[in-house]
Amino acid sequence: MHEFSLMENVVRIVRQAATENRLTSVTDINLVVGATSAVNVDALRFAFEILQKEEAILEGVSLAIEETPARAHCPKCQEDHTLWRMDLLCPSCGHLPLQLRSGEEFYVKSIEGEREDG
Repeated sequence: MHEFSLMENVVRIVRQAATENRLTSVTDINLVVGATSAVNVDALRFAFEILQKEEAILEGVSLAIEETPARAHCPKCQEDHTLWRMDLLCPSCGHLPLQLRSGEEFYVKSIEGEREDG
């Protein structure tokens, strides 16, 4: 389950951002996960729940995960498609492969918390 190591990296990013921005506590973490990123969102949430019990910085933190579709282009029929899973077969003409334009993203969109100076 690589989602656990991904979430450990998110925790590192949160710690660094908290230090750099003088946050006394973190309240919200917002992630973006693309449909073709090979990240299982349920496993990612489970990893967060485990780490939340072990990492003081995650105490009381709310995790929001925004799932985004993939965008792909067919070089044969010139149509653009929205995909929610890894399927590179064009739904219009059957050409293989579609050219993936987006959908592989996985990143921390935002971190919210309380600052030392209020």
